[in-house]
Amino acid sequence: MQQEFKEHVASIRRDCGFDSPRVKFSKDLRSKVKGLERLEYFEGMTTLLECHPILAELRLDSDKLDFRKSLTYEILLRVLGHVRSIVANANVYNHIGTAVATRCLIEMCGFVSYLIETETLQNTAAVEKLLYGSVFTKGEWYEYETAWSKKNSGPLPEHFKEFLKNMLKTPHVSKYLKHVKEGDKGYDYLYSLYSQYVHPTFGPPREQFLEDTEYSKDFTDAINDSEYYRSLQQQQSPVVSVER
Repeated sequence: MQQEFKEHVASIRRDCGFDSPRVKFSKDLRSKVKGLERLEYFEGMTTLLECHPILAELRLDSDKLDFRKSLTYEILLRVLGHVRSIVANANVYNHIGTAVATRCLIEMCGFVSYLIETETLQNTAAVEKLLYGSVFTKGEWYEYETAWSKKNSGPLPEHFKEFLKNMLKTPHVSKYLKHVKEGDKGYDYLYSLYSQYVHPTFGPPREQFLEDTEYSKDFTDAINDSEYYRSLQQQQSPVVSVER
């Protein structure tokens, strides 16, 4: 973490009336993690999000009820929530929860880039659809596709996806992630890297978890092995898993 950023964060905290971060990593985790600057960076982010003047004075050339302001508030609050989630999950050594929150942050970065690069914010009707549609609903498209596959063979037809999008005002997440991937080749790698930690049945996290917890038992099938899932629930993830 650059010294300039540290000093900037400290100055903001003084102006806001608190010396230490209100959202912070536990002393227990701090005592075990190598390189505390990584933790301090996230704590600095929560300070910037909580005290940033954009939350009080959003400068858009429009009236106070502009949909863009509402959308911006929504994005900022969700980013703050995801950063808080990273801290909270790390404090209880939940490496899967930490990775989920990180992936959510990456998606939000992709969404914001999409809004800016495509000039969507200049389209009032499009912003209204994003705000009052279901773009922020958790796993909505996955639920559509799962329900369809239970009753029909194969994935959702493209024409039906288009029908759902127009009826529900719900753009598919791939629409804006694809745009970001085309503009930033490193984004796709970063996204896939964190995605593999989201679900414990994926290979590398499973093997690394067993290694980190020093399990000697050979678990069988990743999807059907209930003992493996019980082990995930009954103990904290080792600090090396959280760091990874």
